[in-house]
Order: sequence, then structure tokens, then C-alpha cells
Amino acid sequence: MPPRTIRSATPADMPQIVDTLVAAFMSDPILGWMAREGAARQGALRALFTLMVVEAKHDTLWIDIANDGAAVAVWIKPGYPSSATGLRAQIALLPRFLAVSGVGRIVRALAVGQMMDRIHPHAPHAYLQFLACHPTHQGQGLGSALLEHRLIQTDDLGLSAYLETGTERNVTLYLRHGFNVTGEDRPMIAAPVCWSMWREPSRYPLGAGKA
Repeated sequence: MPPRTIRSATPADMPQIVDTLVAAFMSDPILGWMAREGAARQGALRALFTLMVVEAKHDTLWIDIANDGAAVAVWIKPGYPSSATGLRAQIALLPRFLAVSGVGRIVRALAVGQMMDRIHPHAPHAYLQFLACHPTHQGQGLGSALLEHRLIQTDDLGLSAYLETGTERNVTLYLRHGFNVTGEDRPMIAAPVCWSMWREPSRYPLGAGKA
């Protein structure tokens, strides 16, 4: 197994970060349900991650990368909104989300946004927006290493952490790192399940027993 090198991302890393996010989320149930289908899916996801990561205010984010972009974790810092809020902001972003969903799925995209706004906790926390490992580098422990890297710091700061996932097998990964399932929701009746998970700060090192 190759060594794991974790560092904070720089602007020069953004193309690789987007490539990794797109490759990792091509089969994501929630994004697959709301984004364009077929050959248009890759471009749709690229438009989404360009908007939400590359064009985001980077002083509001922690972006950690492992092995020069083979895996990436994008966190929103405490005190910053998880999405655009207010009618004007949502209307302004509508053309961007049309690029992601197309006209035929824009209702689904809006439903996902409304669900995430509804279920997002109000208590102070660090928000794990995206955790992704490129398919060619999966099974090397990079996702777990990125989680441990940031959760050690949130524990030191006394911060809780929160995330959502639409992939059931990821729930087990997050449970191993101290998260607990707080809800199971769907943006619409026939949509995939979205699990919300919360983690209280720990006084113990990750992986250590609590005597």
C-alpha cells in the first residue's frame, strides 16, 4: 500500500480535485438521481463541483487532499452556510443548476436542495460536504486517513461534525469514525435515501478504547 500524504489544497490543485470528485460521484445515488443522464452526466457533475468547490469562497472551507489529489475531503467551516440561502440567491443560481440537471430534472435538483436545507442542523459544527476517492485509488485507506486528519483537529477544537450520504456502504465507514445516524430522508417519494450523520467531539484519540 502506498504511503499516505495529506495536505491542504492550493489553487493549483483545483483541476485534479474536480477530476477526483467527478470520477468518485459518477455512481452516487443522490447525484445520479438529480443530474443529467448518460453521456451528459460527467459534464453535469463537473459543472456542479466547479460551482460548489472551485468557485466557493475558500476561506470558508477546509479542503484536504491525499496523495496529490487521489482523494479529497471538502469541509465547510463552522459559522458558514452550507448552501445559498434566500430566494434571490436561489434564483441567481438557477441557470447553473440547469447545467447540472437539465430542464427535465430541475425539480429533482431543487428538491434535493430543499431537503438539505431542511435537515441541516443549526448547532455549531464542521460540515463534511464531500469525501471522495478516485476509483483507481480506492481500497487504500485514503478516505479514512482524510477523515482522521480533520476529525483529530475538530476534536481538539471541541467541534461537532455533520454530513449527509446517499451511499449505504459509506454509513459503515462513518460509523467507524464516531458518527451516528440522525435521520433517513428522501427529497421526493421515489428518490434515493439520504442518511444524515452527526458526530460529537471526542476526548479520546481516534481508534482508542474508552476505558
